[in-house]
Amino acid sequence: MFVEERQREILEFLHQNGKVLVKDLSERYQVTPDLIRKDLAKLEKEGLLKRTYGGAIPLIQNSVPQPADDSHENNIEVKQRIAEKAETLIRNGDTVFLDLSSINVEIARQLVRKNRNVTIVTNMINVLEEIPGESRVKLIFIGGKMNKLREGFTGAATIEWMSRFQFDLSFIGVVGIDLVRNSATTYEIDDALTKTGAIKISNKSYIVAESSKFNSTGNCRSASLNSFSGIITDAGLDPEIVEKLTQIGLQVLLV
Repeated sequence: MFVEERQREILEFLHQNGKVLVKDLSERYQVTPDLIRKDLAKLEKEGLLKRTYGGAIPLIQNSVPQPADDSHENNIEVKQRIAEKAETLIRNGDTVFLDLSSINVEIARQLVRKNRNVTIVTNMINVLEEIPGESRVKLIFIGGKMNKLREGFTGAATIEWMSRFQFDLSFIGVVGIDLVRNSATTYEIDDALTKTGAIKISNKSYIVAESSKFNSTGNCRSASLNSFSGIITDAGLDPEIVEKLTQIGLQVLLV
């Protein structure tokens, strides 16, 4: 079989099944895994697919930014389970940073519901609105440049004020996760830089994201995956991805 014919079949197989794995293609065509990886690299360079750890998926278009209120209702049960798990990592007395993420709104709700003695630092208006005045949860809100779409603040002023803190934990939302490029991504550069700033001043930082985030991407790289302590996601995550994340050094918590 000619190389071009094999690559054309790989694309057809990809579009029929939604993903391809190097080991399966190697067995299918009786060629080495390295040769299949070269096929996938060439097809990715031509803009025909996106390589992932262990294989490839159809080319991912950049996610369309959604208003915070709209995105909050997507996969709400999964987000609540992730938030419940995140809450168990927080100790009384901790100072916790919650950035622009619909899952972080659920984490705030969990902390208020359980009347935890913690301090939340946030740049997200939706999180601010979840903390009633009579709650034991202390709130510190950080301003900066308003991001109207995400209903929060990002940029140089936000990063400067935030740098005065030392967080015990930070929970960071993402638009996409790219294992091939070892990157967590988001929509805008100011948000990316703000997330990076929070990670640097956190004793531990966790990605909070649905497993579907491994099939999407944003415009800006916020941090390398090994910058994080771990990830909290749903049990729909591919076991091979779990293994790769563990190899990188992340604690993987599935709910």
